Amino acid sequence: MTLQQQHVTYIYFSHQQIMVPMLSRGHWTLYVINLHHRVIHILDSNPYGIQLGGTEWKDYHYDPIYLGGRKFPWARVIMSRLSKALQHVCPNADFPKFGNFPMDMPSNCPTMRTGSNDCGFFVMSYMKFYDHNAGVISSFNQPVSDCANCFYNPVAIICTC
Repeated sequence: MTLQQQHVTYIYFSHQQIMVPMLSRGHWTLYVINLHHRVIHILDSNPYGIQLGGTEWKDYHYDPIYLGGRKFPWARVIMSRLSKALQHVCPNADFPKFGNFPMDMPSNCPTMRTGSNDCGFFVMSYMKFYDHNAGVISSFNQPVSDCANCFYNPVAIICTC
């Protein structure tokens, strides 16, 4: 399988951020190139840590791919290629190269329940509530009822009961 077959990418651009929803191995995440803070924020709804066998977000997003006999973190390859493509398409634009911006996952990134398939809904909510000035999710879920698994946000009611 080639890199293009493994990953689906759509781009949303504003003057202070570029939002890139990505589908990799059946899981949606959101990459936000935050031009204000010169960082790439990875917004991932997987509940990393003890709930996923002690894994960290870097285990998934820095998974190596092999190019020309060398291995590279796939997230870095995708962001580097996107940066180069934007420079090529808009060479006269005052647009910073971001391929080497540091990558981080904000500490307040909301996560879904283990085993849930709601990652696409989370990505839509991340796009709505990401605050590029602060570099964090500004607000997110509020419980709908006594059900601990049901939450409301302006995009959808998410219930995993």
